[in-house]
Amino acid sequence: KTKAPDGNYLYVTQACTQPPKKPQDVDEVLGGVYILACVTWRPDHFSELLDADTLTMDRVGALCSSVGGVCGWSCGATIDSNRLPGCESDSRISVTSNSVAGLHTAANFQGKIQLQECMEGMEDGGCMTSPNSFQHWSCPQCKYDPNPVGSDMDFSLDEEASPQRIYTSLPQMKVTLMGVESPNGAEIFNQPRVVMLRSSVKETGVWKKLYMKDTGKFELPVAVDAPTKSPDDMMDEEGSTVFDAYTKQAMILRQPSRIDIAPSWCFGPQGPLYLVACAVNSTLYDSSDFANFTPGQKVAPPPFNDRCVAVSGRCGSACDDGVVDMHRCTAEGYIEQSALVAKILPQKNDSINVWLFVFLLLLGFAVKVAVFCPGIFRSYPHFRRYDPSLTEDLRFIVVCVTSSNDNRALALRSLIGAVGALPAGCSCRYHVAYLDEGHRPEHKALWMKFCHILAAIPSGSFQTYEENVRQFFHVWVEETNKLKASELKENLYGDRSQKTVDFLSGKTTLKKLKISFGWQVLVLENLENAIEHLHEELRVPEALKKKWYLDDITDWLPTDTNSLALRLHYLARASPPEDERTLKTQHVAPGTWYYEVPQGSGNELWLSARQRAVEMLHGIEE
Repeated sequence: KTKAPDGNYLYVTQACTQPPKKPQDVDEVLGGVYILACVTWRPDHFSELLDADTLTMDRVGALCSSVGGVCGWSCGATIDSNRLPGCESDSRISVTSNSVAGLHTAANFQGKIQLQECMEGMEDGGCMTSPNSFQHWSCPQCKYDPNPVGSDMDFSLDEEASPQRIYTSLPQMKVTLMGVESPNGAEIFNQPRVVMLRSSVKETGVWKKLYMKDTGKFELPVAVDAPTKSPDDMMDEEGSTVFDAYTKQAMILRQPSRIDIAPSWCFGPQGPLYLVACAVNSTLYDSSDFANFTPGQKVAPPPFNDRCVAVSGRCGSACDDGVVDMHRCTAEGYIEQSALVAKILPQKNDSINVWLFVFLLLLGFAVKVAVFCPGIFRSYPHFRRYDPSLTEDLRFIVVCVTSSNDNRALALRSLIGAVGALPAGCSCRYHVAYLDEGHRPEHKALWMKFCHILAAIPSGSFQTYEENVRQFFHVWVEETNKLKASELKENLYGDRSQKTVDFLSGKTTLKKLKISFGWQVLVLENLENAIEHLHEELRVPEALKKKWYLDDITDWLPTDTNSLALRLHYLARASPPEDERTLKTQHVAPGTWYYEVPQGSGNELWLSARQRAVEMLHGIEE
């Protein structure tokens, strides 16, 4: 517990406010009202507050030591609360040390009072509050029986009996008093008392009781959905229980640093007992790695200040009137503080065992370095990133794109990626060879259209031809690498594949370059025509006759050979059909294709000789 009773005082009101005098009058709740909590510490002031039916502003200032409340239109109204005089925009009554809602009085109000709507009650007398302002409070329906308690009047049988009244009430409220200290004096409550008051614009400066006084003669109003008593219980009751207002309207102190523990297990057997309270840091207690304590769990002995931020203890003979002399226990029943705390020496690992362990670790690491990394201390040049100088010692770079059963869309995307990998400032030749294992003429036609796009890329005033080629293919790669293989394997001749063909042909690439990279200033007529031809080739390919028996080799070079290191090659090796009826030998036999190489010629003539291959017919010699 704390040394002084500092904290907040809490009070929870009744469930239903006082029923209106007229059954159909709802202005007391739904109209513009002021709800004021009046707190007093003096018994004589509290008695006058209970006896008075109405209070003027001067009497409120004389009897209340602290005031505060809410104002405006409630129960989901749409009228702003600041339209009421002395009501702030957040539906709080404007209160100073000597005024309430702009009405001055000879008073000296202390502290601050907060009113909140209760959503549901709690076992300790508190309630769960909502963050809603007074304007958005949920108002329940309450019922009130105006007939005296214990009477036999039944409205259905007795004409003199009054009917039960149903009316709209304000919800249950929680009153919080903050920032006050208990005054000194003899005639002072140890806990303040609170009285709830109500006023309106029609009765400015006149305050009335908000809740019905419990005299025992009439049942207090209850919520309509509250459980009703059974007939047997009602027959056993001779009257309602009367609660003393001095007790019922007392506020409860809630200290921030105090906690009450109500265990469900026994602390220990009867007799001498030491009881220690240890406060730990919330970060430790709320950690997911912290396993909660269990009843009967053993803990380390004192000193406790190695784990507790605050510690105290009581001692004595529990549940026993006998006096037992207990060690380190004061006459007041407190454990000596020196028995709970002591100087904690920091733990160190400065020992021979630790040093030996560290030495062995370092020795093992040194052996690993010496055995497995012999060149770790030898300096050598290397590059962390690509540098054009890396290509100076190379004669050429070859990227092979092979295709046997792939369709043209897949092959085209591979070609785009291969050309897009052209290094910047490449000092050697960069060859991209397309190996058509299927020997398909339509693939060669597509490759030719692809080369026409390369040749049609312009060179601008702000960039060289090589830079434009690299930029075009960099964007083209970004536009095509998002295409799935399943999309590329589909038929590209329908309308559904129009978007895929636009990506593959480079139409979207050129559009993006115009918008984001300033290509609209370049002469792009040839490039647009070349892209359109590739677009048409993808959608409607020409039917070409295959010539399996001949090699098909085609090269592409830029017009200015020094402007670009890129070279493209189309290769389709001859694969003539073999006649199974002829005998397969190592030499030329009838039914096979062959070519002649002149005697005395070098290797430079073999490629041109393969272009003149012919089929050997039976019985005919060349």
